[in-house]
Amino acid sequence: MDQVVKLRKASEDRTDFEDNQFDLDDREHRATVERTFRLSSHQSITKDMVSFIVDGSQSSDINQGGLGDCWFLAALSCIATKDQPGTEVAKIKEDTIETVLQVGFNKTMMAEGTGGFKFKFFRMGEWVDVVIDDKLPLRKRARPSDSGEWWVPLTEKAYAKFNGGYEKIQGGQTGRAMTDLSGGIAVDMNDFEYGLGVNENNTINGINLVDLLKKIQRNALICTSNRDGAGNEQIRKGLVSGHAYSLLAVDTMTLSDGSKKDMVKIRNPWGQTEWTGDWSDKDSANWSRVPAEEKKRLKMDEATNDGAFWMALRDWVDEFENLAICALPGLDVNDPDGIISEEEMRNRDHRVKGTFRPGKNAPLNTGHLCQTFRNPVFSTQVELTVDAYGGTDSRLVWLQVLTDTPLKENRLLMVNFWAKRNDDSEFDGPQTSRNFRRFKKIEPVIPASPGYNISVYQHNGFLLNLNPGKYLITLSSCMQQNCTDPADFMVRAMGANLKLRPLTSM
Repeated sequence: MDQVVKLRKASEDRTDFEDNQFDLDDREHRATVERTFRLSSHQSITKDMVSFIVDGSQSSDINQGGLGDCWFLAALSCIATKDQPGTEVAKIKEDTIETVLQVGFNKTMMAEGTGGFKFKFFRMGEWVDVVIDDKLPLRKRARPSDSGEWWVPLTEKAYAKFNGGYEKIQGGQTGRAMTDLSGGIAVDMNDFEYGLGVNENNTINGINLVDLLKKIQRNALICTSNRDGAGNEQIRKGLVSGHAYSLLAVDTMTLSDGSKKDMVKIRNPWGQTEWTGDWSDKDSANWSRVPAEEKKRLKMDEATNDGAFWMALRDWVDEFENLAICALPGLDVNDPDGIISEEEMRNRDHRVKGTFRPGKNAPLNTGHLCQTFRNPVFSTQVELTVDAYGGTDSRLVWLQVLTDTPLKENRLLMVNFWAKRNDDSEFDGPQTSRNFRRFKKIEPVIPASPGYNISVYQHNGFLLNLNPGKYLITLSSCMQQNCTDPADFMVRAMGANLKLRPLTSM
């Protein structure tokens, strides 16, 4: 029986909903979750009244518990953040959190009275229902909000089921969670360091970092993390090692002497433990150099120990090593102000679908991939058309490759971008290896990893800065070990005035 139908029947029959598909007391889950309890029948454990949501979802509701899934909670915090009121991005974030949380459904007596809840996550271009009961880990879970709202630990459980278990979501890539939660295109920059991905003059592949983030932040989610191997028990200057944070804002403030300071606002999903270095909440010496009206604009006059804090841009790059950005569905950084129709937003999500068939249209293993990534028999080729938009010479374009691959299965992927050297005509069918002599390789802005790279699949996204014209996308994929099982895939491009056209058999 369909899980949604089963949940509705339990409500009609006034019986407790039991999720036999994801029983936390089964042996395969017990080692991770340890002790469990049912939220509906053990209210004494919670001390307060149990509710799903009381006053709306807020990023301050999100408090990590004993599970190592800060990467997921940081992404959830980005979506739940109530910022930029009245803008298109605020509307999309509000619609997104409503889609994921299914608030109207879950707040009814049908849901709370039966101990069953329904959520939605994004998979292979579609929103998928995930139904759970209210059996939760006693300690290995997120904590409820201060006002007794349990939407975060319940969403966390649904995401664990979506990915095959709580053990699967211990450690992960924030960008992947961003796509699963929003349906957007996420890009990950794993070399976010001076001298590597970021130049000393604060540029990434020739684009100014501050200008890029200011332009992107009004239609994207942004997270940042550090990779210190010491683990979460290590805290230096208030920053937790190996931990993911939400990046809430990028701003340039004016000091009392008229000079400018580039700043970022960051939030710890723990809801506490904040940066203690320069420009922290308690750094009165530095903040005394900022005019009162500027502090009010930045809401520093409301600063509390809520996990959110400001840092200087340079300190941020010095202290963090990963940057994840997720472009929200349907938006384009060159959009004029105003509301975009839902039909136009759908039309901006361009897709081509296919199936990797090892040995037929895809390589069998890593060695075969390295030999054939420009061979149209064993690689996929897609033409991208970029037309002018927004009155600029070049424009930022978001691209993504999705495959139907479970979390933590080691699928490998190589994606490259090409343009003809002296010709802007369309590509006339599949391109042979010999044809590539006439092409120049185009490097993404993010990830900033020039050359030919094989990466582990993580909802791989790319941000490119392109002039209007025709471009060739080549992708090739295999499992780390020999495998002949087929895998569905999708290539997406998001934005106005774009087009995708497959050139090879999909």
